[in-house]
Amino acid sequence: MVSAKKHVPIVKKRMHEALQSSSV
Repeated sequence: MVSAKKHVPIVKKRMHEALQSSSV
């Protein structure tokens, strides 16, 4: 469970980076 919670922010960061690179 702990690793899953730590993985959440990483996934959000990846999604944010993907959105930014897609916008550029």
